[in-house]
Amino acid sequence: MKAGTSYSGLIKATARWEILRQHVEDGVPLTVLAEEHHIGLRTLQRWHQSFKLQGKPGLEPVAQGKRGRRMPSDFVKLVEGLALAKLPRTTAAIHQQANKVALHQGWAPVSYSTIRSIVGEIDPGMMTLAQARRGGVPR
Repeated sequence: MKAGTSYSGLIKATARWEILRQHVEDGVPLTVLAEEHHIGLRTLQRWHQSFKLQGKPGLEPVAQGKRGRRMPSDFVKLVEGLALAKLPRTTAAIHQQANKVALHQGWAPVSYSTIRSIVGEIDPGMMTLAQARRGGVPR
């Protein structure tokens, strides 16, 4: 058992082995097992590869890595700055401008939805202040 393995992880590994054992010991093709157990063929192939490399502990579930934005914090600040600038910009214009800067800095360009997400996460109070500075909201 791997360090940090939970009881439920051990149960899952055992269940995976019971399925994979039919292939390893009895020679049942993975395609047959996939159809019989309603598991994707690629999943079974991954389990089999892990088993070959690590044995039964390789069948324990792998903890998912932390997800999140994989972009420099300076890029997020750039997008926020463009959104809060005195000259109002559409999200499409912010997207275009930010990706120009990203290419110049050697950063990977990002999707429109990522830009929209960053702009959407700006504190509403900050957006109100920016609009007031633009003359959009009466003081």
